Amino acid sequence: MFVSGWRPAVGWICATGMGFNFICVPLGNFGCALAGVDVSLPALDLSEMMPVLMGMLGLGAMRSFEKTKGVARDK
Repeated sequence: MFVSGWRPAVGWICATGMGFNFICVPLGNFGCALAGVDVSLPALDLSEMMPVLMGMLGLGAMRSFEKTKGVARDK
């Protein structure tokens, strides 16, 4: 599931942050509202994470393009 290297580690961190921000926080706020608890979970500030995520997605696309053209480095 995990592959060694910096890209998978950063990818998992970004995926966890996005999942928390867009799945856990809204569901948690909905659950608190249903329970009658007057608490609002704060959303994460994604302004620092999004450039890293977009850069990683660009590198992944570039690597895939290289592999399809046959110019990728072979081990």
